[in-house]
Amino acid sequence: MVLSLTCAVQNYDWGITGVSEVAALGALNTGVAADPTLPYAELWMGTHPSGPSIVKASGAGLKETIAADAATHLGRGGIEIQHSTDVERLEPSLPPPRARVFVKLF
Repeated sequence: MVLSLTCAVQNYDWGITGVSEVAALGALNTGVAADPTLPYAELWMGTHPSGPSIVKASGAGLKETIAADAATHLGRGGIEIQHSTDVERLEPSLPPPRARVFVKLF
């Protein structure tokens, strides 16, 4: 089963202020325009309490959705998700063609 999620954007001082990949992904995901005055650092997808994803179809949190029917969402037996996926912009001093975006688990 695939769930469409609204994800959390994290604005840390080391993020990119203005136009960046993370700001663009956040705007596309949430439908809310990026604020050019904020530093966009990470786009989080998962159940982390500091930035939980919301299931678009129901408006419920991803963690609560999984907990309500773990076997359907995680397979027989079910387990708790302990990781979130994080899209992060690195090397802010490099021009955009040389900047890297990566996804990591934490």
